Amino acid sequence: MIVTENINVALKGIWSNKMRSLLTTLGIIIGVMAVIGVVSIIQGFSHAINDFFQSMGANVMWVTPHRPPGEKGEKLGDIELTYDDIMAIAKYCPAVQSVSPVIFKGLVDVKYMDQSAKNELLGTTPEFQFNRNFFVEKGRFFSEVDMELRKNVCVLGRDILENLDIDESILGDYIKIEGWRFKVIGILEKKGNILDQSQDDLILIPIQTAAKMYGKYRLKYVFAFVSSITPDSVNEAKAQISLLLRRRHELPSDFPDDFKVETGDEVLEKFNQFTNTVTLVMGGIVGIALLVGGIGIMNIMLVSVTERTREIGIRKAVGARKQDIMLQFLIESVTLSVVGGLVGIVFGFIVGAVGNHFLKKLWENLPNIYVPIWTILLSFGFAAGVGILFGTYPAIKAAKQDPIDALRYE
Repeated sequence: MIVTENINVALKGIWSNKMRSLLTTLGIIIGVMAVIGVVSIIQGFSHAINDFFQSMGANVMWVTPHRPPGEKGEKLGDIELTYDDIMAIAKYCPAVQSVSPVIFKGLVDVKYMDQSAKNELLGTTPEFQFNRNFFVEKGRFFSEVDMELRKNVCVLGRDILENLDIDESILGDYIKIEGWRFKVIGILEKKGNILDQSQDDLILIPIQTAAKMYGKYRLKYVFAFVSSITPDSVNEAKAQISLLLRRRHELPSDFPDDFKVETGDEVLEKFNQFTNTVTLVMGGIVGIALLVGGIGIMNIMLVSVTERTREIGIRKAVGARKQDIMLQFLIESVTLSVVGGLVGIVFGFIVGAVGNHFLKKLWENLPNIYVPIWTILLSFGFAAGVGILFGTYPAIKAAKQDPIDALRYE
């Protein structure tokens, strides 16, 4: 009952001194608001990226050409990762289940009748559908025979249909890609977006057909998606790939790799390092804001103790103990701090939502904000902790007041 009464007194005091209370808790409001606002956006990105890697599978790796930094990297000359390199991985690495080399052409001109668009073009192999979980919903994927015969066949992402203002009846019909006539044999399942990048805005063609279009030299500059037999064999497959490519590229033992083999976990780790850095920076900002807010609360509580000296004397005269007085002022301090934290949480949600809204104008496919419950609880806990920490000294000072001197105070 005493605690409830003290909270009511504290809330009435906050309400009757709105401006003073706002200025007092401003640091806490800003700190909590910053945490909720920034974390909500970062967590939105994090969830989108995690969903992307989960959709690919835990046994998928990327193999890409890479020039290492420094003098030795410069001595390597032209950095190549060839189609033959990737096919050798499939042949000589026992821990590897499948490979899908890719020629990435970027945006190309696509036409159907009087409609035209620019879309991404990938030349790849039939295994791509399994390594990337890009499965055909209508029609079929191109086959090994299509690839060997370098047929002009293509599989379209769902966005292509919208861009060319066509529907599934395009199956069996022809479109033009960079002036080349291609038969549409399949339409992919809708994949959605990853961050601001649509996964449905692409055209897949056999890799040998891409080499026919753009020159065989393009087979020297590929990257690949590689799947290990099981998720547990990823590291074994990675080691086998590295050993094989170093031998094929005839790299001296003291030279770094001229390629990269990365797993989804490694890419996630890099992203988490980025988010951890942002979190540390935010932690510093929040720490300063909470310190300022705590000092503000301590000062206002000291003023309150002085203003209510006579009240303290009367309470002691009618039997209030030191711990009762101390508890009263400590509860008022915590209440003031918690109210500031709650306001900060509300404004944090608003900042996150508004920030997400404006960012979506720049990046249409930006993930939605996501606020984990631990962020709210942590912010609430920090706010309460600041109230206790910075309210203790004023509460002790109030409790130590001599009742006789307090009653004399005017």
